[in-house]
Amino acid sequence: MNSRLRYILLLLVVSAALSAETINLRLSTGQIITGEVVFENEEVVIIRTADGARYQYPKTDVQLIDDAEAQLNNEQTETATTHRQKVGVQIHVGGGAAMLPHKAWGGNANAKLAIGAVNMFDRHIFLGGSVAVNVNMLMSQAFTFIPLCLEAQIPLVNADIAPYIGMSIGYGFAANKQAKGGMAAAVDLGYRFQTRGKAVVLLALNANLQQARLTVTENYEGNTYDYYSGRLLLSLGAKLAVQL
Repeated sequence: MNSRLRYILLLLVVSAALSAETINLRLSTGQIITGEVVFENEEVVIIRTADGARYQYPKTDVQLIDDAEAQLNNEQTETATTHRQKVGVQIHVGGGAAMLPHKAWGGNANAKLAIGAVNMFDRHIFLGGSVAVNVNMLMSQAFTFIPLCLEAQIPLVNADIAPYIGMSIGYGFAANKQAKGGMAAAVDLGYRFQTRGKAVVLLALNANLQQARLTVTENYEGNTYDYYSGRLLLSLGAKLAVQL
């Protein structure tokens, strides 16, 4: 091999090594990009990141920074992201059938707002509190309760799409005069879906229990009768929830 060919090969090796050098760029938005320069001219720079993706940026929007500053910025970003993910808000809506065992049945509609800690113990566990509105249509009457409960949702496997069990327990306050409240509890069994963003979608079958004392009005042969009934209201149905 002659000296000229060796010189050319040496230049190619050095150029390849330089082009594969990992650099850190700060964008005008403040984002830090780490990768290898695959193309550069006076107007644009093309970066290949560790996952193989390529991104093109105008030269006026980027600046080179050192490894220490890039690492500090990345740590601060990760810390801020982790902090934002510690608290979640859930909105639930559902409906189904309501029953007064051995007495009557009808329809049910419910809505719930829950706030709590998410990703507990490095798993997709939700622990918090909730306030709900639970409306039961029984014997042509609407019995509305407002449960205040402790809330827990536990996935059976730690994955973005996984079955989960939800539980809540507390006290349900009666919202109308013809009822008195009592203990409230609920159980959910469904699936949890983690979207590409931070949002989580929950689909589940659920059962709600409400201890209550109801004033029931009935008509018999043209006469109206009111009586108290100490009952356990049961509602069965399905629900959809979104966690933000």
